Amino acid sequence: VMREWEDHEEAMMYFREALRIKKILLGKDHEDVGNTVYNLAVVLDDLGKFDVSMGCYREALRIRRLNYGADDIHTADYLQCMGNVSNALEQQQEAHDYFKESIDIREQFLQTELVDMLGGDFDPLIVDLKPCGEETQAQYEKLVLCYEEVSMLRG
Repeated sequence: VMREWEDHEEAMMYFREALRIKKILLGKDHEDVGNTVYNLAVVLDDLGKFDVSMGCYREALRIRRLNYGADDIHTADYLQCMGNVSNALEQQQEAHDYFKESIDIREQFLQTELVDMLGGDFDPLIVDLKPCGEETQAQYEKLVLCYEEVSMLRG
């Protein structure tokens, strides 16, 4: 809520306190700890503290993969954010690598979802997604955004 009101400093304070408590109660590798670390990273991004936010994204990604595996669709979101931060830090090769990994996960997700729904082999970039669910459409939109971000890196 504080972040939505653009009170980033106060939001950061709340996330840090929540993180401290969750680590004590749940352990450092619990998914709720990872989600809080991710939210803290987003706030740090908003504040332009990219070096610190990248550390938080890395930790959140580690926890996410530990709990859900390397190909979990939400890891693609984390990787996309990490690509944006790397780009802001003018680390184009790292940004490219994070976007590419995000793209790979999203393409696999879409391929699986669409094959299950439509059957057959096809290109997920040229299929009509209107009959698909909201999650599939959202992942497609994020995939397109990743392609756009990668193409801007090659500039």
